[in-house]
Amino acid sequence: MTKNENVTINSRGNERELINLAKNGDSDAFEKLLFDYKNYVGYIVDTTCWSCGEYREDFMQEGFLALFRAVRTYDGLSSSFSTYAFQCIKNAVITAWRKYERIPKEREFCDTYDRSPEEIVLEQESARLLYERMMLPLSELEKMVVELYADGYRPSQISEKIGIAKKSVDNALARAKRKLGGK
Repeated sequence: MTKNENVTINSRGNERELINLAKNGDSDAFEKLLFDYKNYVGYIVDTTCWSCGEYREDFMQEGFLALFRAVRTYDGLSSSFSTYAFQCIKNAVITAWRKYERIPKEREFCDTYDRSPEEIVLEQESARLLYERMMLPLSELEKMVVELYADGYRPSQISEKIGIAKKSVDNALARAKRKLGGK
């Protein structure tokens, strides 16, 4: 196949051929795959990050990078490329979305200025009391696990951090959710 030959994906054979060419460094083949999967990436971004707004392009880039990795790592044995690529792209976009969600957003400071210092202190005290009341039915282990989970730790990281089995962490989270009404 020559570099500038037009190739359309109309069968799995042509798609596999493009994937193999792209794996071997053929930029035209990768561009064709990128073009063919552009709407696919957009669909995944739009359905996963429905409120990403001005950051949509960043999530699209994450999706395209995942597509590139999918092309490089696809073995052709376990599933079709589209299924494999979909999962790779979706996982990458979800991971990027979770990181985005953890970043503190800029706050509007004018609402703080509209309130008196007493009102601010009362709000903070109310929030503290609500937190204490919420944590009251939980055991010490459940409290520790919930706080680490809320800080963004995954169950496997929590188990390493506090030195208990991952299954114990999963059970503590499940009990806490049940006690807090999260089923």
